This record gives sequence, structure tokens and C-alpha cells, in this order.
Amino acid sequence: MHSLFSDWLKESGLDFQDRPLAEWWQGLEDYCGAITRSTLLALLRFAVIREASEAHVPENFREAIKAKDSGFSMRGNVFEVQQLARVAVRNLFEEADVEEDQACTAALGLICGSFGRDNGNVYGEHVQKAGEFLTKAADELRIRPETNLPSNLATSDISKSLTDAADVPQLKNLLVRLVPGILSNLGGLTRRLRLQEEELNMLWWIFGEHSRDLKVAFRNLAPGEAAVVAAKELADLTAFPPGPVSFEGILCRALAADSLDRKIKLEDVINSLDSKWRIGFAEPISPLGDALNICPLHLMIIKSVETSSKKDWPVLFRAACDVNTALKASPRAISSQFYHERMFVKSLEHVD
Repeated sequence: MHSLFSDWLKESGLDFQDRPLAEWWQGLEDYCGAITRSTLLALLRFAVIREASEAHVPENFREAIKAKDSGFSMRGNVFEVQQLARVAVRNLFEEADVEEDQACTAALGLICGSFGRDNGNVYGEHVQKAGEFLTKAADELRIRPETNLPSNLATSDISKSLTDAADVPQLKNLLVRLVPGILSNLGGLTRRLRLQEEELNMLWWIFGEHSRDLKVAFRNLAPGEAAVVAAKELADLTAFPPGPVSFEGILCRALAADSLDRKIKLEDVINSLDSKWRIGFAEPISPLGDALNICPLHLMIIKSVETSSKKDWPVLFRAACDVNTALKASPRAISSQFYHERMFVKSLEHVD
């Protein structure tokens, strides 16, 4: 059990005295241990929403805790269950034995869902840890691995073995020792090449200072439009989630320096986007459906193409998400958020 588990519950306003916390933790671990793409999305939707209802509680989440604590209530405790859901998301990237891709998606989802919502200090602490996890994951992903032959085989030994081999069985014995190392090195080299290509593509892109999608200089776009389009294009150039640690600095280079911290209404940002660009962007992500509640800027774009008037889509959005379209944010913050959302969507491709 995490050493801060009881502190999180207490600071969230829950009375946990005489409650079987060890059993609750075991229930959370069992739930996380069997996580899938669909259950992860349901857990994240529930965890990030500001005012949750019974309909938002993920299927079988209460049951997992009830299996360890027979006295756990199965209704009338949505707030309590939501705090436990947030702990479960953190558990996915900090404690549980889950796949790295699932951990990355969980951390990205928690960060994306924090945008425009005030879910309290405990949630903020979970988001901070998610950011630390992603920074570490990004660094580890981009470590350049050494490529070496198995320690018990030198190049001279291989040449001699090939020369002396008189038949297939002798070659087979040599290959049995060689192939695992070759495959491992090949995988490392393939990843290194993709990351090197990523770095070069990002370098040329940032020096060009032009939008690949819109074929214009970023300085000729409205600040909000530049923030969104630049984040989308940088995400397109990213080989693996969660992306390089330096992504925020790269994005700031693409945006006008005098507009980085000038706040703009989110509604105005979406309306400033080119209509054809919005339509082309929305089409492939629309099938994600409810998952986009975790990504408010993505959802705003989708809702904006569902109506013919720029004045009507905020009504549709408010019916689907609790983030205020009148919220003001800087291009710096908008660009960072949109990049995180793009990385979250990309990470879903790696989760079963």
C-alpha cells in the first residue's frame, strides 16, 4: 500500500477512520492489474470530471473493492469512489505492474484532464507525479543503447567458427548463440533511427518556422491558431509518446514571443482555426467518442464542425464536457495542453 494513501483520502475530505484501507488498496491493485484500453478510458473519464455522477462510475470498479471489503457501499458514495479512482490512475504509472504503454497513457490522461478544471490539491499532486513520470519515461526512451555482440563471442571467434563449420548443425550451434543478440541490437538500432529521424524532422521544422498543414509562416497566424497548429504538427513529428522533454521549448520557438503569455478565450482560439483544417482534423478522431472528454481542446474542435455557426458549438460542448469555453489561457499553455492531448491520443494506439 502506498505510504500516502490515507493522507490522500483525508486531504480529499473523506472520513476513513475504522475503514479497511489495506483491503481497499488490494482491490485497486486487482482492478489495475486487469486494466484494458476500454477500462482505462472509463477510469480516466471518471477521475478527471469535476462533478461526477453515478453514471460515470466505471463498470466493475466498485466490485473490485467490494471483493476485498464486504462492507464497501455499492451506491451513494460517488465522491469517495472518485477519489479512489484517482488513486487507481496514479497507481497505474507509479505502483502497479502494468505495461509501460498503459502507464504512459494513464499519466497523459491525468494531465490532459486537469486542463480547465479545479479538482483540488490532491488531484494536483497526482498530476505533478504524472508529469515527473513522463519526464523520466521520455528521458529513458531516448537513451542511446549500446549495441554489442554477446560477451562470449568476439568477431574473430565468429569468423573462425564460420570458416571451420563443415555442415548445417555446426552453423546452427553458432546461430543459436548469435541470433538473440542480433535481434536485440536490431530492435535498438531501429528505435535509434526513428528517434534520430524525429530529431532531424523537428529541427528542420522549427528552423523553417512554417506550418506544414497550412503552408504559411506561424507568425502570420493568430496566436491561438498558431498554438494549436504548432502543437499538432510537432506531435505529428514525434516518434513515440510521451515525446521529448524539450517539447515546450520547441513550441515556444514556433510561437511569437510577444504573444506567449497573452491570454485568449478558448472559444476564440477554436474559432480562429481554419475551417478546412478543423474538418480534416476532426474526422479521424471523432470515433474516439467519450474518450475525448479527457481532451477538452480536441472535443471543442469536434463540436465546432458539428454546427454551421461559430456561436452554436459551445452549447454542444457544454453538454458534453465541464470545461468552460470562456476560460482564458495563454498560447504557451494552450500549445502545451494540445501537445499532451495529441500524445494521449497517439498513446492509445499502443494500448490493447
